[in-house]
Amino acid sequence: MLRRGGRGNDGERTIDETRSGELAVDCIACPRPGINLPIDWENAPDNIKFIYMMFLAIDACFRLKRKRISSWDHDPSLQDGWAYFVENKPLLKWIESKKGQKEISTCTGLAALDHANTKFHEGYDETGKVAGLCARHEILLKNGMGATQVGERYVNVDFVVASILQHLCLLLMFLISYDIVCQWSKRLPQRLKALPPFPRLHLLLNVIKHFKFVIPKLHILGHLIGCQERYSLSYTAGAGQTDAESIERLWSGLGPVSNSIKEMGPGSHHDILEDHISYWNWNKVTGMGAILKRRLIAAVEEYQKQFESWMEFTQSQKEHAVEWKTMVDEYESGASEFNPYASPVSGKTAQSVRLELAKEAQQKALQEMKAEERQMNENTSPGEFLYYALEIEQQQRELRKDISEVRTPTNKQLTAILDRRTKLTRQIRRFRALQLAYMPVALQIIATLPPSQAQVNAEDLPLYLPSMLDSEQRSSDLCKACLPEMEVRLREGQLTESLNHLRQALLVKQRLLRYKKTNARNQGATTRSRAMINRQEKKVRLAAKTYQAAWKAKLALVGGDRGRVGWKELLQEHIICMEDLQDAEKKRVKAMKHKRKEAAMRALDGDNPVQGAREKHRVPSWIWHFSTEGELSEDKVLYAGEHIVT
Repeated sequence: MLRRGGRGNDGERTIDETRSGELAVDCIACPRPGINLPIDWENAPDNIKFIYMMFLAIDACFRLKRKRISSWDHDPSLQDGWAYFVENKPLLKWIESKKGQKEISTCTGLAALDHANTKFHEGYDETGKVAGLCARHEILLKNGMGATQVGERYVNVDFVVASILQHLCLLLMFLISYDIVCQWSKRLPQRLKALPPFPRLHLLLNVIKHFKFVIPKLHILGHLIGCQERYSLSYTAGAGQTDAESIERLWSGLGPVSNSIKEMGPGSHHDILEDHISYWNWNKVTGMGAILKRRLIAAVEEYQKQFESWMEFTQSQKEHAVEWKTMVDEYESGASEFNPYASPVSGKTAQSVRLELAKEAQQKALQEMKAEERQMNENTSPGEFLYYALEIEQQQRELRKDISEVRTPTNKQLTAILDRRTKLTRQIRRFRALQLAYMPVALQIIATLPPSQAQVNAEDLPLYLPSMLDSEQRSSDLCKACLPEMEVRLREGQLTESLNHLRQALLVKQRLLRYKKTNARNQGATTRSRAMINRQEKKVRLAAKTYQAAWKAKLALVGGDRGRVGWKELLQEHIICMEDLQDAEKKRVKAMKHKRKEAAMRALDGDNPVQGAREKHRVPSWIWHFSTEGELSEDKVLYAGEHIVT
């Protein structure tokens, strides 16, 4: 490596004077001031600064382990810190000073942090490696690898990242990809300030403002919705089609040597691994011309398709396109914190309304304790009574849905249905006891029903909430006066909650359909994908049924005046996914061919073409950008970032 690094015949410096990372095979395509960047590049306009952005991908691999064999004194590395590994002694000293640190995660599914706090490190000096490479060209960077001792701890990652940055120009913009970046990026400036002097001397702490943090496209699917909206590469300006999973390809390339180096001493282990990394980097450099050519050809072709789709969408959304683009530009430039890509959560949810009603009931109970209220169920307020009814309604909907999907039930399925009916019957019986105290008018109505309507299954029993009564019955002394107004508020929260669930369910369904179309092959994979899509479709239908029931209930409570409902009616034709861009492009091309064929036929027949443009059919979009009276204005809309190219 010394000879290949140009150090074999150096007459000015000795071998011991080799600098950190000097023997590494460097990336020739990443931005390097004075080498491959134009003069005055740092003053480039904001709209093209992403051209000079450095893409870093960070991750840890727990296959590259080393057992507790030998020691650094008996088996030192021949090139400690001269190529890809960080210097061993400063790293171990730094880790020893942070030995008791615990990694805490507030996101779900992060196995890396779970490994950091478990016993997977017993019997090993090194449980794996953490590394950083250029995400676009898959070349491991200088001093871009370090050993891990107890899982994927921040102290190891911080040291490796700081060692990488000492070789890069800190005036560049950085896009840092990490599968747990939603946790690692928190308090990063404070942790960088606490680093030992060696890496910190080369690190400008204000460089953090030039960082953009993202999660690789495959790993992001295991994160919370908030992480997917904030750290998605699809929503990051300048990221292009980078998937940032390139470091996983490096681990795949080094995987075959993991068993053979597991039983080596520390120096041999590091040196052999660096030899393989040099071979990996050299192959990437020599093949870079061919791969960049392929990417350029694909980019030019894809640009034309995306531009045409963007123009078509912009023309069909003229009243919103300019406003949406302004929102995106302000968010990407940092001028606004409002995320236009986030799924909207409009208004209050049923749970928040329930909390408000509970607080109001508590205050009212403290202020006045009337005799008639003491005779009621002391553990159930009017708000709780109504919310309990909504929960029973939801269980009835779910049970009806499940029964309708079973054509020929088995004994096991019949038993499950009967158990659910029995449980639901008990809940309705308790609800009737509460109903006797709050609205006895409903029990009078039930008593007058014919047997054919009264003796039905539990899932079909009407609850007779205020929305099912007429105005005279609601205003009578046999119905508590506060119940209609409380139900209006609860229905408002139910509409908000069900619409948000419907939006999310449609987005997930669209992704599942796209995954099935792209990846599912053969009967087994196709069946599993179809089963997942069917389960998601059930969620879509259930959310739609809940919305429709809540809308009809509120319409009845406001006297049948649609203008006072404040929500649009959800029809069956509205419950569809937004079209995939490629599918939309195929349909557009097919429609154009059909239109040309019709024009040619008319020309042969001697007919004149129809004058005027026919209005283009558009998918109803109010599900995606929905406004309610008094809460959301029309300028607060969901920007469907997956369907607009900016």
